[in-house]
Amino acid sequence: MCDAQLLRFKQDFRFNSPSLAAGVLVGGSANGRICWKDERERTLKSLQAARADAAI
Repeated sequence: MCDAQLLRFKQDFRFNSPSLAAGVLVGGSANGRICWKDERERTLKSLQAARADAAI
């Protein structure tokens, strides 16, 4: 589950997946492709799909 809160790390961390990073922030399981959003509220999933469509 994703919260609408804005959370930010104080230092850089590397994660093996967007879901692992989202899970750390929400304290449980999270779908990172849906939880991560840019400043225009576009999900990582929609950004990846748009990039894939543009590559065709």
